[in-house]
Amino acid sequence: MGDPMTDHHIYGSVTVNTKWQIIIPKEARDALWIKAWDKLLVTSKWTFAIWLIKASNVKEFIEKVQLNID
Repeated sequence: MGDPMTDHHIYGSVTVNTKWQIIIPKEARDALWIKAWDKLLVTSKWTFAIWLIKASNVKEFIEKVQLNID
């Protein structure tokens, strides 16, 4: 497995149900070590993209983004 900050993966599609919930594909949960009751930060880019970031990894995510900007 490569660097998750430089590798891009498409894990499939999800459907928003009538309770506004989605199911994260198993392959994505396994690859990103997401388990029940993990907190995810929901953020957006432009008007058509949503990112889900594990709350426990937000600091690391911001540091990686800053390194790529510099």
